[in-house]
Amino acid sequence: MNFQFDVKLDEVSSKFSSYIPLIEKLGSDYKQYLRDIKLNTLLENKKVQYDIESIRQVYGCIDRPSEFPVAVLFVPSSAFSVKSISFIIKDDDVLKLTVIIDTLDNEKGKIIEKLIEENIDIHLCLYHKDGLIDKNSFYIDNLNKKTS
Repeated sequence: MNFQFDVKLDEVSSKFSSYIPLIEKLGSDYKQYLRDIKLNTLLENKKVQYDIESIRQVYGCIDRPSEFPVAVLFVPSSAFSVKSISFIIKDDDVLKLTVIIDTLDNEKGKIIEKLIEENIDIHLCLYHKDGLIDKNSFYIDNLNKKTS
């Protein structure tokens, strides 16, 4: 099943430059988009939307990975695949990041579906280290955790 998440941004994930390793690995024509983004924001002071669709072989897990770069996630250990990513950018600032995931047909994917069905507050997060976000950095957090 497909689900859409707005990713909660932090100091690293709010910088578009942090996503370059991820974007390079997705094979998108990011260099042309970077030029367009810079031109639009510098010349016209506009927000720009940058979409990456039809993503393959980007998987996510439940709970924060324990290492970076994140080891290659295989389907049996993954909970979902990332289908698309949409950025709203101004200069190097990511103002909004929306990700569509597809839960996998396995036990971990079913856990996510059940939590969403039961309206339990879960978040799609990005694991990063040293200011970099890699392609398998997505994870679901706040599963059954109490907040104060």
